[in-house]
Amino acid sequence: NLFLHLISFIQDLPLISTTIYEAENALLFGAVQSNIHTGFTGNSFVDYINETGDYIEWNVNVPAEGNYSLG
Repeated sequence: NLFLHLISFIQDLPLISTTIYEAENALLFGAVQSNIHTGFTGNSFVDYINETGDYIEWNVNVPAEGNYSLG
């Protein structure tokens, strides 16, 4: 039965999980939180204040070692 084979195939597909990582929840290095503009999600956005060297860093938990797509 094609329907049962299709259901079995779908059940074997990896589960795709979506997590939203807000920049204001990351570790900030040189950058600062701000909310002086509109159009951001969350409580604020992160503003790079120095010409170079500012960055943000997230710790992300994944179920297994490997390559993951960010979108």
